[in-house]
Amino acid sequence: MSASEIEFRKVAGMFTSAFVPVVKVTEVSGGKNAFSALVYQCKMNVDWDGSPWAYGRDNPRDARPPQLVWDKREEKDGGQKYVRERKEDHFQRDLKPLEFPGFHGSLRDATFPTKDAAGNAIGFSVDNHPFEWVGVVSATRKEASDNNLWIDDRANLRDRFGKFPVIQKVGPSRGYYVSQTPAAISAAQKQATPGWKFLQSSYWDATAIPYCVWPSMLGHGVRKGDFGLVIANTTGRSAGFFFADTGSTNKLGECSGHLVTTVAGSPLQNDAMVTFMVFPGSGSGDSRQGQEAFVDACVKSHISKLSDVPNAEELITFLSLGANPDAFNKAGYGSIKSKDVLPTQGTPAATYENVRYALKQRGFHSARKPLDINATSSVLP
Repeated sequence: MSASEIEFRKVAGMFTSAFVPVVKVTEVSGGKNAFSALVYQCKMNVDWDGSPWAYGRDNPRDARPPQLVWDKREEKDGGQKYVRERKEDHFQRDLKPLEFPGFHGSLRDATFPTKDAAGNAIGFSVDNHPFEWVGVVSATRKEASDNNLWIDDRANLRDRFGKFPVIQKVGPSRGYYVSQTPAAISAAQKQATPGWKFLQSSYWDATAIPYCVWPSMLGHGVRKGDFGLVIANTTGRSAGFFFADTGSTNKLGECSGHLVTTVAGSPLQNDAMVTFMVFPGSGSGDSRQGQEAFVDACVKSHISKLSDVPNAEELITFLSLGANPDAFNKAGYGSIKSKDVLPTQGTPAATYENVRYALKQRGFHSARKPLDINATSSVLP
């Protein structure tokens, strides 16, 4: 290949996803505009961490809200009146957390580990606390007292550090636990906000932000804060994202509920293969509030570098064939190399056009001749 063309290199490492045990990652780079991306295909796994409604648990103590009761204390005028019952109320009733079994999750998803040494799911037993809270903010009873916090101090929720989930005190999500991600606020904001780590507003909201979890083993210049594009192979729906959350080593495809909903149409419809295209070094090396405003512009900037690259359509063919570098190399570059017309025979037509459509929406264009992808006459020998 000439220096102006895109080349393909298999990325070493054992990568996986929630629903696909082995995920192949390929580095594609080249062209006169120095296009560079890591591409792979897997299924999307919904991550609700950071959402104000991610986690919660009804509490029998809060089942009945405070009532009006007769005040027996004598007033100056000798009268009596009804007053609001004096009752500790954390508003933990009728909660409908996003992390519940119907969404293939539960409060256990906020713990580490999620299974015990025998491989059994972590239970919230009064006598056994072999976990720590990681998906929700937690505090000891003393920390709660010192910081004027609400905590769910039921004995079976105490982790191995003696901490309990912190409960949100204000807003429409009052009564749910404070769900955490890496902080979305800057160091200056932290310094100016005492107790920031106990506030839900300090974290990325999975119901509103298009983020993915950064797998640290991905390497090749990809860092937390970098941008990317995800495309639904079967529909062509797509969305830009950035790596905001952390915690994974080699697990790919973990996305915020907002991103899954945008691409799949529903967080319950994430069982189809999608294509990820990640742009190394496209971010600042970290993520901060406001970064979501730059997603579309950044993705378009990188996709535009594909335009007019001689073998740009070869990348689309590669993706439509499953983004499998082993199969791609076995077939040989010559059998699927872009010339004037593509795709070649055997290329999945719908996937090819869906991927191409998603790229075109972000500024991609090429000199490919119009063709009927099902017509044998348009296939090069």
